[in-house]
Amino acid sequence: MGSKFHSIPHFAPATILALTGYLPAHLVSHGLHKWKSFTCMLLVLPVAFVLGGLAHAALTIASEIAETLEPTHKQHENSLLYGVSIIWSNVFALQPPVISGIFLLTRHRWKESQVALQKVIHLSGVSAQIMQRWKSLARCLSLFSLFFIAIWEYFDWRIYMDTYPELYDSDFQNGFAPLPIKVTAVQVVALWVTLCTVPYYLVQQVHLSVIFSALLVRDACAEMLSDLRALCDTIRMGRETCITKDLLEAVNSFRSFQMALVSCMEILNALYSWVLCGVFGFNMALTASCLVKIFTESGTSMMNTVFNCANLVTFFSVVVLFSIPLVQAQEKAEELALVLYELQVCAEGRMKKMPDYFATDYQHVKYQLELMEQIAKRHTPGFSGGFVVYSRNLLATVCTILVSAALFVQDLVDRSTRNQTKLS
Repeated sequence: MGSKFHSIPHFAPATILALTGYLPAHLVSHGLHKWKSFTCMLLVLPVAFVLGGLAHAALTIASEIAETLEPTHKQHENSLLYGVSIIWSNVFALQPPVISGIFLLTRHRWKESQVALQKVIHLSGVSAQIMQRWKSLARCLSLFSLFFIAIWEYFDWRIYMDTYPELYDSDFQNGFAPLPIKVTAVQVVALWVTLCTVPYYLVQQVHLSVIFSALLVRDACAEMLSDLRALCDTIRMGRETCITKDLLEAVNSFRSFQMALVSCMEILNALYSWVLCGVFGFNMALTASCLVKIFTESGTSMMNTVFNCANLVTFFSVVVLFSIPLVQAQEKAEELALVLYELQVCAEGRMKKMPDYFATDYQHVKYQLELMEQIAKRHTPGFSGGFVVYSRNLLATVCTILVSAALFVQDLVDRSTRNQTKLS
């Protein structure tokens, strides 16, 4: 157990966050050490994103509320569905500054988390090839998210400006109507891209950092499980001297790994817990809003319908599919307790038949295995997002809620349609 030491490669999301001030550059890479004196200046950028983003979100929400309260505003048959459908842009504008602010408050634990994660990987013996594979995937996902968000914003603005053709007018200055703020359409787009789109991309890099940390934890647990199962086979077939030697080495090695794993997960949760909570909460709200928009805007253009469906798939993926590595990491950690019990049974069955001079070693091994099994049961490492614990039950609950919500919304829309038909 354990192998030649492999340091954690510098993943693309962390490098991007360092170059934009979200992380201290000199803590991410030794190659960026010369940026240390520039780090404080870089911190101005994320702080500006947070403060500017909150102000921009406040204006967006205030404009939406003021427009809804106007006497000339069109009344809707179902106020609940309308309210959920229009929160889309407000929630999207609020998400980047809130999650960025949370991450800036916890980023001081970044270096500590990387040291802890590196220790877990070293003790488990995760190969350098696996590390490089995740590094390549991280680079691809960072680039993909950049192009995806750019294309997504293009279609979002195209649909929005086609809905409100007055935005094409060169004399237009009511970007936050009905608020008395004169802003042109170009300025509205510039504000949105600067204070919403760019920070949103950086928030996705933070989320990717969590996902790849979970993948490394999962692989570390998988390597340790493989070693423990191989040891069980050795105990069943090996000689007494080999059994005792292998068991003593395995107990010492696994105990170090177990303590490092528990410590690593505590640090990762301290760093990312409320970030995950924000990602989960905001994307659930966005998923619900997109779901309602699909039903309530079914009579609009085909592009708008396709765009709403694509948004639903995107935000659902963030909530469910991107959570799978976090769930897998916890399941692999839980599996360690079962394999420890299996190892304890195998060792007890063989060592009881050994000569008396192995008795001391047997008692030591038995005590250590029982202790580690108890620790594994009581301190199961897992990712949590504030009050949300990532597990299969959570993902199943989310899917059930969304299916139920879709049926509920469909029923409300059908009732509204029937009422309108009767009135006409």
